Amino acid sequence: MSRGIKERIQNSMPVRWAIKLLENIQPPGFEGLSIYDLVLFLLRSFKEGNYSIRAAAISFNLILAIFPLLLVILALIPYLPIDGFQASVLAELIGVVPSDMRPFLVPTLEDLVLQKHYFVLSIGFVLTVYYASNSINTILSSFNSSFQIELKRHPIKQRLIALSLSLVWALLSLGAIVLIILGEELIQLINNSLSLDHTAAYYLGHGIKWIIVFFMLILGITVLYNFGNPEVKKFKFVSAGSSLAALVIILASIGFIAYATNFGNYNELYGSLGSLIVLLVWVNLCSRILLIGFELTTKIGQIKKQNAPDIS
Repeated sequence: MSRGIKERIQNSMPVRWAIKLLENIQPPGFEGLSIYDLVLFLLRSFKEGNYSIRAAAISFNLILAIFPLLLVILALIPYLPIDGFQASVLAELIGVVPSDMRPFLVPTLEDLVLQKHYFVLSIGFVLTVYYASNSINTILSSFNSSFQIELKRHPIKQRLIALSLSLVWALLSLGAIVLIILGEELIQLINNSLSLDHTAAYYLGHGIKWIIVFFMLILGITVLYNFGNPEVKKFKFVSAGSSLAALVIILASIGFIAYATNFGNYNELYGSLGSLIVLLVWVNLCSRILLIGFELTTKIGQIKKQNAPDIS
């Protein structure tokens, strides 16, 4: 596009009207930044942020962490003292496995779900801790690669922080699961008391579930953003960047679930491969959202620091 055409577009009445409108919209929590300022900042961050490589590194390590975690979950099932639980879980797992792969996978699943394996559980736990902390460490390294951050951490200190944050995220995930279970029990009590119809109970249950996930995700992302920036001196529980990142990740997750529900069973082979591809795309997209939210949070923190009164 030539310079003359670009200038004519920028100086046209619709473009100037749109810019003026966006300059007058200042979302709360963004320290006076207008929508237009946010768009300019995002364009600059896309140009200088090197998101593709950073998000790919995060995605790779997150995917690696999924497999030992699944192994630990499967190895824990035989230890749960619930009648018929192991058989029902096994039936659900077999139903997910494509028919062509069942002769190879079903015996392994039966052995893991029905028999206790101390060695597998121990090895899986060690691998889960290692790869989970490695994922968090990669996220922190990606944060430190930001074009806005000059202060860097020592690698050993960062690794210890990553290990601690892995434990924090594990506790948050466990807390979210417990709250969702309690929320379902609460919905059942409300349904029995008010005699809600099936549709109302369904939407109420899903609404409570996503609200719990949303706030837990905000808390988890906020922890990452606070400890991921070496220049942060004071912990901030909620920020506009973490809230926006959590909201967009939730929307991306709903889209992933919609695909898996409506298109994943088109046929067993295509559906399984399609779901795997969408999972990889979803993890990469969430990684990009996490990085963009961090850049935005860092920018807002810098503006707030500049606008703070000097009391020295």
